[in-house]
Amino acid sequence: MEFANYSEILTIIENRIISSFSKSTSSFEDVYHHTCSFENAISIIKYGIMPIKDLCSLNIENYSSDSLKIKSDIDSHPNGVDGISLSKIGLTDLYKDELEYDPCNMYRVDFRISDIIKPSRNSTNYGNEFIYYSAINSELIKSCDIRLLKLIEKCKKSQNNEDIKYVVNCYNHLCDIAKQILAGNNNIEIREMSNEDAISLNANILSRQLKIG
Repeated sequence: MEFANYSEILTIIENRIISSFSKSTSSFEDVYHHTCSFENAISIIKYGIMPIKDLCSLNIENYSSDSLKIKSDIDSHPNGVDGISLSKIGLTDLYKDELEYDPCNMYRVDFRISDIIKPSRNSTNYGNEFIYYSAINSELIKSCDIRLLKLIEKCKKSQNNEDIKYVVNCYNHLCDIAKQILAGNNNIEIREMSNEDAISLNANILSRQLKIG
């Protein structure tokens, strides 16, 4: 596709996302969060959320032996190779000046995980960090939350070419996320959360949209 300028691209992506809006009926506040890049979100929907050791054993990721050794060192990588990092919002028992990870990031995909799982509390990095030591099946993922409209607004103001290219990549991955949800018959709701109100995105509509670039 050819566009007159990057501003036109941002408007087209914005309109495409809005065209897939549908009302969200979900209500789940007491859940765990796991964030990742838009690119890696596709694998999570397909395989679930896995510790590094499982990703390697299934050849989903290929880490060198030296890299795995570093990641298994508790001093350099608190989660090791067998831990999944999760967070929870709204905790009231944090220590003074204790860092709290914010999963509501416009640059990341925020997966919301059922609180059926029982992870262990860990405050090595963040006060709201929880570690789970098994793979999390995709059936336990309640929603795939994005904040692309918020990022688009930021890019419209800054006109930073690299940020705009990043939005295009995220949008293209979003189309693949929708395709993977449909292909796997996953009951995962895609939600646009830029205004904090949960707006569901229709996976069928997103999956049929042409990628940009």
